[in-house]
Amino acid sequence: MKGKIEDKIIKKIRKAVIETGNTLNSFKNSEDSFLFEYKDKNMGGQNSLGIDLIAENTFVKNLNEEDIGGIVLSEEKGEINLNSKDNPITFILDPLDGSSNFIRKLPFSCVSVAINSGLEEFDFSSLHYGFVFDFLRNDLFEINNDKVLLNGKSIKYNKKTGTPAIVLYTYKSEGYKLAFEFEKWTMIRTLGASALELSLVATGALDGFVDIRLSLKTYDFAVGARLINLLGGRVTFFDKNEIIPNNKVILSDFTKGYGILASSDEKLYDLILKEISNKYLRMFD
Repeated sequence: MKGKIEDKIIKKIRKAVIETGNTLNSFKNSEDSFLFEYKDKNMGGQNSLGIDLIAENTFVKNLNEEDIGGIVLSEEKGEINLNSKDNPITFILDPLDGSSNFIRKLPFSCVSVAINSGLEEFDFSSLHYGFVFDFLRNDLFEINNDKVLLNGKSIKYNKKTGTPAIVLYTYKSEGYKLAFEFEKWTMIRTLGASALELSLVATGALDGFVDIRLSLKTYDFAVGARLINLLGGRVTFFDKNEIIPNNKVILSDFTKGYGILASSDEKLYDLILKEISNKYLRMFD
């Protein structure tokens, strides 16, 4: 496989991810005002929190201590050059997905990082390595050379019975109409950490994920959506005009916002895609 990363390097990166999550865990009951203070604007145009920057700094510090070379493209500060220049790797990092949950002590947050060998531009379909760490439950989702692991063990999609549960994000009035349609045959959940929600869709704990705000960045969804893809599910990206092929979703491009539909349930995927194609995309004509 092109761009294979040595196991010893992945082991060091895994350690950095876990250490970042453990650092966050150590602050989960803290009342230190610095954690909740708004800092500079991040790459998504929102204000970073102190806790976001602590997580980012922890990850970068651990990579430098392990002499991992390359660049970190982070939601918070953008491009960060690592100290080492050897065997460079590109990291697409969301150091704390679910920051608002975290500061409100709602237990649904994670660390997410997509990984690629080299410094060249790469797309969603060529993502072969990555982690989503649910540090509050100590669950580590991993893509390792296209193998999908949970806490070091291979996993597969496990379809649940009963009414499907989907994640739906929308803020347009037309989107609320769409939600009304979905509620006729699904249960809607909005949990506040896209990378982790997508990871749970991959395993079957949730049945689908729909975000029609057209504002998701690649660091929000890269690893979670790829987990679904690799476990046999379907992922579709779109903007206000068209469906975007997976190989046209450039992970290092933080300027573009996406809509996304993902599900490991083929029938559910087709039903939702039909609703979006027939009703939602037309709203932008």
